[in-house]
Amino acid sequence: MSILTSSKLLEILIVLSIFFTISNMWLLRNFVTHYN
Repeated sequence: MSILTSSKLLEILIVLSIFFTISNMWLLRNFVTHYN
């Protein structure tokens, strides 16, 4: 595996984890506002 491919995969992984965190926070906030 080349360095370029591995850095591209790392970049995708970082973007996905950030997106996942943001969506989780958003869902949690919605859940709290609805059920509190």
